[in-house]
Amino acid sequence: MSSIRRRQPQVANAEGKVKRVAEYIQDEFPVPRGCPSGHMLLKQDRKLAAIVLSVGQAVWFITIAVGIIFYAGDPTGAEKHAFHSLVWFDHLLRSYGPIFPFLFLATRYKMASLAPDVLDFDNQPWVEQIVIYIGITVTRLTIYFIHRLGIFYFLTKAGAVSALPAHLMSDHVFLGSALVAMLSAEAVLLARDIRHAAQRLAPLEQSLLVGTFLFCSLLFFFIDGDMYYTCRFYHAPIQNFWSVILGIVVFQLPLSWWLIRGKSGQLASLWSSAPREAGIEMQ
Repeated sequence: MSSIRRRQPQVANAEGKVKRVAEYIQDEFPVPRGCPSGHMLLKQDRKLAAIVLSVGQAVWFITIAVGIIFYAGDPTGAEKHAFHSLVWFDHLLRSYGPIFPFLFLATRYKMASLAPDVLDFDNQPWVEQIVIYIGITVTRLTIYFIHRLGIFYFLTKAGAVSALPAHLMSDHVFLGSALVAMLSAEAVLLARDIRHAAQRLAPLEQSLLVGTFLFCSLLFFFIDGDMYYTCRFYHAPIQNFWSVILGIVVFQLPLSWWLIRGKSGQLASLWSSAPREAGIEMQ
């Protein structure tokens, strides 16, 4: 009986710690109506995601708007290249742009595999994210080839839809919309990893993580700059406008929802990090 009595304070203390961890998880993972599982991001991470997405989208829309406002009236090819200081990046983007998001995803995968416990490798939605990126790419290419084949152009020539222009949208801005959506997602997830894991990684791994985030941000702004020149010199304002609207509906809104409100399997792994995050010593 005496040993049982001695253990009672220890049991009560352990129960108290478990209760505090459970309360922490309940606070960090509020489950919305109709969503039985946890979220991909913690509560603070969702705030961080909202900031990163808001800044990225604000820069994107301002860049497009400025290009449209100062539209130069579609000068000749020589004049376009003379004014386009990012023409070298434009060629790079057209050839290799679609693989940029996959390279960042592969980089995060490799870094997480090198520090699986710190970066929660087993509970990251790798397959889900690959499927989403492939879906975005296939959707963009499908719409692009329909546009490229000139269906509306031939209809216009035939007089079927004479009120429509030969090009309804800028395919280049549409490409930019898809890339901005996916690179925004990568920036959010990299920022999440930096917030949770940077101080627990080796110096080299910390540098790689932060450097990848900075490079992703730099690439994002290069894309914005290229789209500015596209809107100013290459496509009429109405074509750029429809590309932006279509990009919002097809790419940016769905991916932003997935980041902030989407479900994933990270709830179980939270138990291992919750005591440390809550400042509770479990030993």
